[in-house]
Amino acid sequence: MQRTVVLIILDGWGIGQKDYSNPIHVAQPKFIQYIKENYRYGALQSSGIAVGLPWEEEGNSEVGHVNIGAGKIIYQHYPKITLSIRNGSFFQNNVFLQAFNHVKKQKSTLHLIGTLSESNIDSSEEHLFALISAAKKNNVSNITFHFISDGKDSPPKSVKTRLEKVKNLSDDLGIGKISTISGRYYAMDQERHWQRTEKVYEVLTGGGLVTENLDEFIDDYYKRGLDDRFIEPARVGNGAKCIGNNDAVLFFNFREDNIRELASPFCIKDFGEFPIKELKNLYVGTMTHYGNEFDVPVAFPSDTVDTPLAKVLSEENKLQLHISETEKYNHVTFFLNGYKEKPFKGEYRIIIPSQNIPKKDDAPEMMAKEITRRITDSLSEEGFNFIVANYANPDIMGHTGNYDAALQAIKIIDGEMEKITKACLETNSILIITSDHGNVERMLDPYTGRIQTTHDPNFVPLHLIGSGFERKKDEAEIDRIEEEAVGILADVAPTILEIMEIPKPKDMTGESLLHRLA
Repeated sequence: MQRTVVLIILDGWGIGQKDYSNPIHVAQPKFIQYIKENYRYGALQSSGIAVGLPWEEEGNSEVGHVNIGAGKIIYQHYPKITLSIRNGSFFQNNVFLQAFNHVKKQKSTLHLIGTLSESNIDSSEEHLFALISAAKKNNVSNITFHFISDGKDSPPKSVKTRLEKVKNLSDDLGIGKISTISGRYYAMDQERHWQRTEKVYEVLTGGGLVTENLDEFIDDYYKRGLDDRFIEPARVGNGAKCIGNNDAVLFFNFREDNIRELASPFCIKDFGEFPIKELKNLYVGTMTHYGNEFDVPVAFPSDTVDTPLAKVLSEENKLQLHISETEKYNHVTFFLNGYKEKPFKGEYRIIIPSQNIPKKDDAPEMMAKEITRRITDSLSEEGFNFIVANYANPDIMGHTGNYDAALQAIKIIDGEMEKITKACLETNSILIITSDHGNVERMLDPYTGRIQTTHDPNFVPLHLIGSGFERKKDEAEIDRIEEEAVGILADVAPTILEIMEIPKPKDMTGESLLHRLA
């Protein structure tokens, strides 16, 4: 009888330094240490060119899951778009040119909507600046900005610095005005909290809060102990240019999942989650393909993943279960499945609602225990050949900057991994534990001691646990394993296929690590 394979993705759990900058080291998770010492183990590259990003660019959840599921390096939106700027094709992109021509013909306004961030996870400053420059070169005179403040993948209180850079460019070019600001808590929801999205929609279309002084408005949130994530949607002055008839809108975020809800009322026919205005002759374009239901022009279509792991298993008539809480649901479905939204034949999904609280660090346990229960119940029922689950705790707590909450999350995850391992051993299943990128293992800058809330380019672990994969190691050998990567994220799917004795498809260019893990 074939053994069930369980893949656990500990989101944002990397291999860090053995000092106080690393909450994992400080927490000393006993069970994680036990499996390092007693089962097969290796380190994987999860950043830069190894996952289709520029050299030394840190990975992220989307990129990580796409590479894990595809079994090959998927070259990401960010470097592709950046390369188009370098070679000049960006400035000839038909979607952008159509938007520019539309507003010139209608004598209307071009609206650029997206995230202002220090990182290149959801959007890129370089892409935004190139878009503004392209508009200038094409003689677009009326252009306005609707920005989303980050505070998650950027320092928590850094939006004013980013706004100043945009203002300087606008002043140099003589075009552009900031019309609205919204924190990502409202503008980048993934959990169908439509009341948050509606607040952003209201200011984009001329309603909602108004501030006459943007700097003072932002400072007020800082004084209240809030960061850039929680800035309420507001128009900047009563004269702010908002989206109206005959205008053009370009969403410049390239990461699809976080911007999808905000783009929906402008892009989806028969949108019904909240009341919207009937905007006539509105041109809307998106930087990348946000979803099949979005019937709008796309500037940079996604590369195709023809045979993701889930499809290979489906074609082999294997039953599979994908589990996550809503925080990471898209990652174990849409991204892991190679940008495919619908389940494959034999694929079942469990979505566990995340807690609806503004400050995630108030509940570092998140939904970990419920995810574990669903996994162990499924193992005991022996109904699935493959189970994949994402635990969001390490990544989400890392982003909060709350060191104590991260310590709690690490201890919780340690306990959950012990329960899953016990269930796997009892059912003679095979357990693989890995991660998609680094984050929680570096929450303090080791040189300055300042809180760090962004991803990092560290290696991530790959544990292989089950009967037949035992191997004793001492601390010195573990240190050596963690210092040199044995593979990349794209090697995870081929490893799973070899374990399940399923041939690897030709376009899955990753390599199985089954016999290379120490």
